[in-house]
Amino acid sequence: MLKKTITAVSKSDLAQAFKKLDNIDWVKHGLELYLQKDKQHCPFCQQQITKQYS
Repeated sequence: MLKKTITAVSKSDLAQAFKKLDNIDWVKHGLELYLQKDKQHCPFCQQQITKQYS
């Protein structure tokens, strides 16, 4: 299991940056493409993703 949970909260600093840059769809699309290639590792921390989260 991942050590830190990543949540999509509209008030988080990261969410605000995506909104300001108007690239939320770009991030979502990139993550979907990554997960098509490797569903076993987190693209951010490279830890193994359990079946529960994949």
